[in-house]
Amino acid sequence: MSSPASRAQEEEQVEGHLRVCLHIDTESKTDSDPDFELTTDSPSEPLLSEVAARLTFRTSSPALLANVLYGFSDNRGDHGEFIGMQLILDARDAFVRKANDDDNMQEDVPNDGDNMQEDGPNDDDNMQEDGPNDNGKLQEDESDDNDDDLRGDESDDDDDLRVDEPDDNERVRHAKAQVSENIDWLSLQLEPPSLTFSVCDFLSNLFHLNLSRVLPSCSHPKHQGQTLGALLKHAKMNFNYFVKVDEFAAIENRYLPAAMAWSAALLCPNNQLGIDALTLFTYDDSSTIHPHNIGAILWQFTNTSRSTVTVDHSLFDIMDPIKLGILARGDPLIPVICIVLALGAKTEHSLRRPRAVSDPFKFTSFDFWCSGIKSDVLKPVQSQDEAVWQAILAASRPWEELYSSATQPAGRKTLSSQNPLAAMNEDFFSSFFDFEH
Repeated sequence: MSSPASRAQEEEQVEGHLRVCLHIDTESKTDSDPDFELTTDSPSEPLLSEVAARLTFRTSSPALLANVLYGFSDNRGDHGEFIGMQLILDARDAFVRKANDDDNMQEDVPNDGDNMQEDGPNDDDNMQEDGPNDNGKLQEDESDDNDDDLRGDESDDDDDLRVDEPDDNERVRHAKAQVSENIDWLSLQLEPPSLTFSVCDFLSNLFHLNLSRVLPSCSHPKHQGQTLGALLKHAKMNFNYFVKVDEFAAIENRYLPAAMAWSAALLCPNNQLGIDALTLFTYDDSSTIHPHNIGAILWQFTNTSRSTVTVDHSLFDIMDPIKLGILARGDPLIPVICIVLALGAKTEHSLRRPRAVSDPFKFTSFDFWCSGIKSDVLKPVQSQDEAVWQAILAASRPWEELYSSATQPAGRKTLSSQNPLAAMNEDFFSSFFDFEH
């Protein structure tokens, strides 16, 4: 049963063609509630998604996301999937924004051509690190003990479950207040820019590091010794939004051409084994959309505060494109990219590559573990917006809001003690158990 407020929002969105009405329950009308119960949905629509992308050109994308998550009765997710999708879309939108700049549709930015150029002097053929900062290094996972490789601000308190401090909440409120002021609704440019971009361009807009010289984490015999840039030099992408599918099998190979033709990335159903989302690309230089020519970037999102720079190899073990049906047995060999965004890491932030498998493998995969939401690792994250991103991360853990409503530590401890065993903080055990004895 929807609330009157959410019902009014649904009706307004249906009237404005932003949602569709799937069912009207005529039996739900009662004397106390004279309205019929509606079942509505928001179907995929690439054109509206492109308009939404243009809004991020005029204001902060995390501010827009915070406005939706905190201002509407929408599901905020439970493992950081909205943050992960926003980062992916921001990396895609960076290319479109650059294409707009090239066509003098936005601010005047000098450029030598229509192709997406990487920031700075890095060359696609050279594995460069973005400046001398150690926080930007791509780490090899060579042992289970990574204490010497930790990167980031070590001053945070790991025992504090709260991510959004009061100043973060104030930052969110301020950002939300600025959203409408920063959007010039009447001057949005709707002329179609170039919407197709390479996999390497996409990755260069997501991470500060140039990944083109990285070798596979596991490799089919035909691909051994070849870099990401060499194997995916012709791979092209085109998406501008995510569609959440309802059936596990909807991510199998035979259905992927339709998703790519509809400019869609896919958010997997709840409890999908192995992955949370996938973005698609055509593999060979023909750019033909066909089941035998489609590869994927496989994504997992985690928001647990226990995330660190230490790679959890078990997550990559289950990101198997053959078992998931994304690659069909006997089809032409197409590499995949597997990325885990460990968004909840609080004290460390880096981009790491799991230890490579030296023996020949049944498929080729480039694996990356990204911890934290930091501006020196992720290009879409601006340093001035880090607090907003952290507040959005907190929104994906709604259970914490109940306990963080108490402003003093003693109050939070008292609230937590009333719900024993609910979380890992010792406050949830304080009424009956002492970990020190």
